[in-house]
Amino acid sequence: MTEIENVLIVGSGGNAIAVAARLAEAGITDYRVITAHGDYGGAWWVNRYPGCGVDTPALDYQLECALGTPWTREFPMQPEILAYFQKVARDLGMYERTEFEVEMTSCRWDEARAAWEVETTRGPRRARHLILATGFLDDAVSNVIPGYDSFRGRYFHSQHWPSGYTGEGDRIAVIGSGSSGLQIVPAMQRAGAEVVVFQRTPNWILPQNQKVFTEEERAFIATNIDHIRKKRRENEEWRRAGYRADLELDPDADREAMFAEIEAQALAFLEQEVPDPELRKLLTPDYNFGCKRPGMSDDWFRALQQPNVELVPEAASAITEDGVVSRSGRAFEVDTIVMATGFRWGTSILDRVQRRDGLSVAEAQGGHPRAYKGIQVSMCPNLFLVGGGPNGRAKSLGGLRTGEIASHYIVTAIAHMEHAGVAALEVLEEAETEWKQRADTINARGAYSSGQCTNYLTDDFGNNMADWPGDDLDQIAQHTVFVAEHYREPSSAPVSKTRGEEETPQLSAAMR
Repeated sequence: MTEIENVLIVGSGGNAIAVAARLAEAGITDYRVITAHGDYGGAWWVNRYPGCGVDTPALDYQLECALGTPWTREFPMQPEILAYFQKVARDLGMYERTEFEVEMTSCRWDEARAAWEVETTRGPRRARHLILATGFLDDAVSNVIPGYDSFRGRYFHSQHWPSGYTGEGDRIAVIGSGSSGLQIVPAMQRAGAEVVVFQRTPNWILPQNQKVFTEEERAFIATNIDHIRKKRRENEEWRRAGYRADLELDPDADREAMFAEIEAQALAFLEQEVPDPELRKLLTPDYNFGCKRPGMSDDWFRALQQPNVELVPEAASAITEDGVVSRSGRAFEVDTIVMATGFRWGTSILDRVQRRDGLSVAEAQGGHPRAYKGIQVSMCPNLFLVGGGPNGRAKSLGGLRTGEIASHYIVTAIAHMEHAGVAALEVLEEAETEWKQRADTINARGAYSSGQCTNYLTDDFGNNMADWPGDDLDQIAQHTVFVAEHYREPSSAPVSKTRGEEETPQLSAAMR
């Protein structure tokens, strides 16, 4: 008979590590981890293309439980980030609790056992509490151009870069000019490849201003944790002000002036880097800043002007045996096609979750993903999302901090159930619906929902399905309160306030 595990975490990236750190802090050590990947690192274990790195400053892109890493540069590259996550997981004792290369294929709630029946590629498991920490960069957008399966050369998504492939001597088509394309194209240009870049829509690009730290600076970062926390708070305050202006949460902020200033900076950078007015025109967005995720790069514009790079300012419409055909009918023969086409927002894991009524969460939600506080889904007792839950990302924070804040709520909910002697709790559908209505109403004011462009954050109805409807302080406040009447035991009335504390334990001072 399959043992019922107390807590099962699915995933192996920063959010899974954040949950494990919080579990350990709460004294909950009987958890297990499964992941489809071969090691810790999440997106940084999967994505290994040349030039791969983070566009968030290193001081912000680290976990509160593991500050003080002597990063080599302000925006670390993939190998350094991967090593960081693996070290933190090792320090937390996660490897001993983890089974790698085990993928969750489906799960359903077993009413009789009050546990999740989890089907995996290595057989069934049962868990009292199921935490899905698969993130939001797990579902690659690939195979979307007709004829892709007829191409006789190399064809792959950037997430599946072949080990050892440098591109040297090849003629390469890079389809896409978002975050991945900004990093891949300069790397391939430097490697000596001939590169054809298909740009459907130009992006707003700001300079990254990459900085390599000196040994003295690295030593300072490693030993001055209070300084790191101070800088992180300053960065958060700056981003918070911008996000509040975007959502019209601050009556004194001038959103139009803020975006106009950023656009002016981006246009000045473009003019500085690209002398040719015709090329500048092709690289100038026709939508307002903020509608798409902006890019950051010091060498994108320079790479496009090199003799071994050609910019095709239109979408790829077809793939043939020999190459790529643009929307206007131009044909390009190439040896390799790289799909730098990004990812779908990470709600696809919900396709594998069966609610108590027998429907998958995706079926029941009908293209309008929703989760109470970005964490819990109705008719799914003891199921928690972290990192990729609908409207769970506080845009004014880095992704890791959002995961840490959500982890606090998740672990507190588990402790609440154990303290109250309750085997299972599920969020009420009315609470979930009310929460989503609030999220849609507030986020509709933001630039992502302006309708001026397409982006990967909107659902089938044009709603922002990714961002928290407020700033990070609002998210912390919401995740510090457990509203008992928004829950019920499966097939029962809402939970009474007397069953447990209404307010969760306070976040640590460092988390606030």
